[in-house]
This record gives sequence, structure tokens and C-alpha cells, in this order.
Amino acid sequence: MFRGKTGRLAVAGKSAAKRPASVGVKSQKATVRKTTARRATTRKSVEPKTFVASPYRKKGYQVTLKEGGRPEFVKVPYKHYLRLIGADKSDERLAAEALARNEETFPADIVERIVIDGDNPIKVYRKYRGLTQMQLAEQVSINAVYLSQIERGDRQGSTKTLIALAQALRVDLDDLVRD
Repeated sequence: MFRGKTGRLAVAGKSAAKRPASVGVKSQKATVRKTTARRATTRKSVEPKTFVASPYRKKGYQVTLKEGGRPEFVKVPYKHYLRLIGADKSDERLAAEALARNEETFPADIVERIVIDGDNPIKVYRKYRGLTQMQLAEQVSINAVYLSQIERGDRQGSTKTLIALAQALRVDLDDLVRD
């Protein structure tokens, strides 16, 4: 092997004419070794540090750290992943558990409007409950214009107002506040 005029490594052919006269067999091997050693020393490892957290070692968890030492990713066994996302339970079983805890369930189209379409949760829950802006505003003791501005996103409601809206709509405050 030798480095030709183009700078690429090449295999010497049967005839010596293909090989530059100044490069002998020994120098070819030395050049290849030096180049390989130089590449190995200049190449930096870009993989993040990975370690197995000691309390979770038996469970098979693996934590990948950022440069500052803070966790970035966690690798878990597949059966644990399924349990985390609730895939080991059927929809009927999950719904039965929610009803047993006296949690209200909402139709899929209501959830899709909030989560996927990005509609304002206050407006979606108000319409689901069959209330007008005027009726909800009266229940919460605020002006209907203020409620309209909150629903459009022009204004943020005060904490007191949002708590009152959540109680009137019979939902948790977390359900009304977007991240």
C-alpha cells in the first residue's frame, strides 16, 4: 500500500511502475502506520458517558449523562417500558381503574381538540359542559369579555380566576393550564 499523488491509499500492483520510485516497501508501511496512529490520536470520542446507576443495576437500567454529569437518557428493559406507558393494560382495564377511583373520563374528540389541535382547554371543557361564556362567567363571577380574552389567549387569567374556572368546569387546575 502506498499514498499516491491524489493522497489516497492504494495497493501496489504487480508492476513496479505504478509505484513512485521514491517510496520503498518499508516507507510505505511506516507511512500507513503513522497515518493510522495520527488519526487514532486526533479522533475525539463524541459518545456521552454512560454508566449503570447502582440501585438500578439489577433491573437493567442504564443512564446516559450530559457533559455536566446530569442524566440525559435512561435505557430500560422493554417489559419495564411497557409498564411505564401502560401498554400492559387494555383500554377497558385502564378505564375501569379510572372509574373505580371516581375519575371522570372524557371522549377522545375532547382530548384530541386540546392535545392535538391545540384548542384552549377552558373553551373545550366549557362547550363539553354545555355552557355559554356568559353562563360560565356568571358562575365564576367574572366579566364575559375577560373570559373571552382568556379563551382566545389574549390575556392570562389570574390564579384565583383559573381555580374558580376549574371548579366550575369540574376539572383539575392542571387540565386548564398549558405548559
